[in-house]
Amino acid sequence: MDLYLTSESQTQAARDLVSGPVRDTVADHTPKGLEAHVGGTAAIFADLSTAVDEDLRTVFPVAAGLIALILLVLLRSVLAPVVLLLSVGLCFAATLGASTLVFQHALDKPGVNFVLPLVLFLFVVAIGTDYNILISDRIREEMEGPRRARDAVARAVRHTAPAIATAGIVLAASFGSLAVGSNPSTQQIGFATGLGILLSAFVLSVVLVPAAAALLGRGIWWPVRPRGRTGQGEHPEATALKGSAADHHPRPLAVPPAL
Repeated sequence: MDLYLTSESQTQAARDLVSGPVRDTVADHTPKGLEAHVGGTAAIFADLSTAVDEDLRTVFPVAAGLIALILLVLLRSVLAPVVLLLSVGLCFAATLGASTLVFQHALDKPGVNFVLPLVLFLFVVAIGTDYNILISDRIREEMEGPRRARDAVARAVRHTAPAIATAGIVLAASFGSLAVGSNPSTQQIGFATGLGILLSAFVLSVVLVPAAAALLGRGIWWPVRPRGRTGQGEHPEATALKGSAADHHPRPLAVPPAL
């Protein structure tokens, strides 16, 4: 039995119509002993949307737990992984919200693609976590020196931000090129992924995480806090000044004696 919908088959209205009234009507009028199915483009998209929603309920907590475990082992801290996961979650929410604002309100589209949250989670969260690990590891390394916490964070950002920014621009441009395609779903995925990578590189890893580390100080590495190594009987600030002078005037390398 052929049925023609009044809505476009790829819209949310068509999916709601097929998964609700149409399938309910077919089930009510199917003779006993027989099995009836509703097919077509709208029905396929409705089934995919339901499957993606169920996958998100499983993928999100499992992936978050695995990422937290990796960060716990890598950073040797309990508080730092919590801060990083919260920051990545904020970046994910900001990316999804901005994409919805652009396509649904600014461009007057009926909504965003139902696979967009899953794609953003796979790419933006993973890449944002990588950038966070890079900046956090450098911050911890700098905090093991004699500098104050804020000075260590500033130094870590100064040395790591160019690499993160460059990688973010290249990757965002690669994914953003999908936004110029003709397919509406591909346009949304390309725009949202590129935006999420830029937010992860320039806001999350260069601003948000370093700001949290500067505010929390060495306490962010609780319970194993790195302690500044200072010379015996020497004031920490004096040692920090010596370290800064050594940075500007590096010590020459020792040359082994000729045999």
